Amino acid sequence: MILAGFGAFGSVVGRFLVANGVETTVLDTDSDHVELMRRLGIKTFYGDASREELLRSAGAEEAKVLIVSPATLDATLAVIRTARKHFPHLRILARAKTRVDAYDVLEAGADRVYRTSFDTSLRTGVDAMRDLGFGAYQAHRAAQWFRRYDENAWRELAGIRSDDAHYESRARESVRLLEKLLRAEFHTVRESDEAAWTTDSLRRDAGGEKQ
Repeated sequence: MILAGFGAFGSVVGRFLVANGVETTVLDTDSDHVELMRRLGIKTFYGDASREELLRSAGAEEAKVLIVSPATLDATLAVIRTARKHFPHLRILARAKTRVDAYDVLEAGADRVYRTSFDTSLRTGVDAMRDLGFGAYQAHRAAQWFRRYDENAWRELAGIRSDDAHYESRARESVRLLEKLLRAEFHTVRESDEAAWTTDSLRRDAGGEKQ
């Protein structure tokens, strides 16, 4: 697995994978990051990951997955385009800072796009619902529905974003439909479902209860 970019986002992903025994090669343009990774025994290359020769040296021909998370959108797009052109077998997972940036990242050829604040925002929403008295099951089920629907809607909107009128109309419709679906889902929550989420251990594991 190759990780291009070891900043705030990439470092968490990289540490998680290494901790789970995933052989990871890091590419970064920050000499301090490179030195740190090498001290930790992680195979690391210094340089621009959008260069074909650097990706090749890092093992792109044999790797299965490339995670892309440089500091800027332009750098992210450059890495994805190079990888897609010269190493089409790679599964590309890429970070995007905003919803709009995510459209460009998807268009460049990423297989999966991860909006930086999306997961944190959902976790915050779940915690807010719990503090307001909603059940754990209901709050987490709502987050799952929201995630699934938003991802599908985002991909659909990506195909029409150049048509402003159509995009805005479809985006408004998407928001209304999501609200309707979530309200309907709330009414289907059963007491038995909620009871399964009331133990302290489950709530701690789900991140819905303060330690």
